Amino acid sequence: MKTSRMKAVLILGTGLLLPVLADRPARAQWAVYDGANHVENVLIAARELQQVNQEAQSLLNEATMLANQARNLASLPYSTLAPLEQSIAQTQQLLGQAQGMTYSTTSIDQAFSGTYPAAPARDGCQRLYRPARQGG
Repeated sequence: MKTSRMKAVLILGTGLLLPVLADRPARAQWAVYDGANHVENVLIAARELQQVNQEAQSLLNEATMLANQARNLASLPYSTLAPLEQSIAQTQQLLGQAQGMTYSTTSIDQAFSGTYPAAPARDGCQRLYRPARQGG
């Protein structure tokens, strides 16, 4: 009888202490290491570093190109300036002639309306063309 009573007390004591002990926060004993995730992160970092290197090389090439262009411009003789100025003057003269050839849009519109009278459209807009005749 004493052993069954001891078992009952032990079970009862364990049942009372178990919820109290289970309520404590858990503590990790070892850090978890995910090798696949680590490798993936290293590969991503390597790709980004490669992109940065390519961008730096591109900027270096562009700077070299600009320096070469500056050298070429500095080495141009002043004799090339006169033909460029003459070309600019001709362009300005042609622009002046083009401005003198402006047309009166109202007179063109009146002539067009006289030749092609506008038929009223259903949606309130004017038609600028004559519809094709049906039946021949």
